[in-house]
Parts: sequence; structure tokens; C-alpha cells
Amino acid sequence: MRLFEQTRLFGPFLGICLFLSGMPEQGAAMSKPETRPVISLSCKVTAPEGERLCQALLQALSKEAPKAVIRRVETAPQDVEGALISLRAEAKSRDQINGRLSWTLAPGAEGNGAEVRFDVMDDAKLSAKVYDGFARGLIVASPELQQALRAAGVN
Repeated sequence: MRLFEQTRLFGPFLGICLFLSGMPEQGAAMSKPETRPVISLSCKVTAPEGERLCQALLQALSKEAPKAVIRRVETAPQDVEGALISLRAEAKSRDQINGRLSWTLAPGAEGNGAEVRFDVMDDAKLSAKVYDGFARGLIVASPELQQALRAAGVN
């Protein structure tokens, strides 16, 4: 009878020990949320519907770097900590816009893209309709940026 009582007491004790031994692993796994890198986007655009161009670039960058969070910043580029992509664009006429990207993704990963000139033809005017293509053209004209994004592991 005593052997039965000892087994009956030992069984629940063993079960509690096994249960508690599994909890730290489960808790540790839950406490490691995956953090996505943040890239700040600064826009200085003097063109019709310039805000729409910034939104088009934000969307194009989100496709280029899907593992990153792209956020707009209104502050001066020198005041931003961490990764930063800046756009400078200016309408030269009612049917032409020029722009360039510059970036700092990490120490030593800085650069400037080529200046992109975008002309609208057939008596059209610059508008939000053409900015998606211009934003994509800015990224395509900056292969060093694409390479830096790959090196940062955000695409």
C-alpha cells in the first residue's frame, strides 16, 4: 500500500515538473517578435501634385524593399537617424520633371542616383497619373540603391 501512495504522489509531481520545464521555451519563442527595419523617406518636390509623387515613390520603395517599413519624414534629412532615402524633384515645365534619389542605408552605404528626366508627350501635363512611372524610373536609375537594399536584406 505504501508503494501505491508514493507512486500516486510522485506522478503529479513529475507532471508539474515536465509542464514547467516546457514553459520557458514557449515563453522565449513568444518574446522574440520579428522586427522590420525602418527606412525613412524624405521628399522635396516642386511639381504639380507633388505629394502624389511622394506617395508613388513610397509605394515603389515598398515593393523594392518588402521586408522594411517605409515611413515618410517631414524633417530635414540630416535630422533623421538610421536609413534614409531622399527625393529631390522639380518640374521644369508643364510637361517635364527632373528628379534624383540619394540615400544613406548604413555607414558606408551612401549614394546618389542618376538624375532622371521625365517628359510627358502629346500635349499632356504633369499630373498624378504619370508619377508611378517616374517613381519606378528613379529606382531603376539607381542600381547602387537596389544593391544596397539587397545587402541590407530588406528585399
